[in-house]
Amino acid sequence: MTPKLNNKGYALVLTLMILVVFMVMALYLMGRSYSSTKQNEVVEENYQSAALAEMGVTQYKLIVKDAYEKSKGPIEEKIASDPDLASDNMEIIEELECEMKKQLGTLTCGGDVNPYYMSIDDKGLSTFTIQDFAFNREEGKLIIGFASTGEQEGEMTNLHVSMTIPVDAEDGFSEEGEPVFDFIKLPPDIDQACIDPGDKKVQCDKVVLDKNSSYPGNNGKIDKDLLYAKNDLTLSSANNFDYSKIHVEKDFTVKKNMQNAKKVYIEVKGKADFQGHLDASESDIYVQLDMTVEKQLTLLNHSILFVGGNLTIDGKGNGNKLDVSNNSKMCIGGNLKGYPTADIDGKIYMKGTDKSGRVELDPKSTGVGNIEFLDEDTFNHTCGQKSIWGEMETDVKYEYN
Repeated sequence: MTPKLNNKGYALVLTLMILVVFMVMALYLMGRSYSSTKQNEVVEENYQSAALAEMGVTQYKLIVKDAYEKSKGPIEEKIASDPDLASDNMEIIEELECEMKKQLGTLTCGGDVNPYYMSIDDKGLSTFTIQDFAFNREEGKLIIGFASTGEQEGEMTNLHVSMTIPVDAEDGFSEEGEPVFDFIKLPPDIDQACIDPGDKKVQCDKVVLDKNSSYPGNNGKIDKDLLYAKNDLTLSSANNFDYSKIHVEKDFTVKKNMQNAKKVYIEVKGKADFQGHLDASESDIYVQLDMTVEKQLTLLNHSILFVGGNLTIDGKGNGNKLDVSNNSKMCIGGNLKGYPTADIDGKIYMKGTDKSGRVELDPKSTGVGNIEFLDEDTFNHTCGQKSIWGEMETDVKYEYN
């Protein structure tokens, strides 16, 4: 008789093997799920720590920008009292670093900036810290570096931030809009002896003409930081006038020459009448209404002349010249009149695109192609006043721990 086979043992072993396989797969999937959960938690915490670090950058950028704006005033006051400082870019950048450090809490030029810390929750588990400050002076710019560290329950993200402030004391940066004619401010601390001085011997660096319309100082060389006229202003002559500022609320007249003017800033809210030569180098002249130059007009070395109305040169037909160097410019809101012989290596910008009858020049003039007619918006952008201060730029680099 043939014996019968019993498969019960084989089925039991197979069942156990299947259970083991399922258990291993379940453990594997549970492990993967746990690992994925932990990974997601880490990613979430990294994300949150990065968001905290970014929050720190955003907040501290506003603090730095506010410090920048507050630092300009003290430096501009120093520039007004120290003409040599106005042309020294690196010294201005050094002064800017000093003022920025004061504004950011060191109270001294050479001190270290204290870390800036903020907790977002009551337990201190969500924080950002601003620290590791560094100030670097380079040609034409001050670079401020710092680190923003965001921390979320032990996970940290570092953002390395570099904020660059351009400074240009020579050419400056254009500001939007039409020029303002009260860029020069009335000195708050003027000596009473320097208000309407009637004596040439009075020693004043800053002179305010409240009622008088003429200045009695040395006309051969006016050695003053500032002449501020609340009405009209008349000078018999102003040769070798340098490193100074003139503000005139109404009309400005120079009865003879203003030659060899260097690094002067003149703003006139009315008309300007130069009854001799006007020769300016590294200078800015802004006239809100009409301007007349009865003899030669020369602009050299990054000079700017802005005339809101008509500019008339050599109106009596004496054959005088208009010279604009290749790094200087003129901006004219009205017409250019008088038929001078022009040598235009720089630029002349006329407000308005209508060219008909706008420019009167001698046929022997050269560089006429450097005259451009601009629409109002382009004219205002091109001819806006200059500032030594540039727009702050920010660069951020991420680093996850």
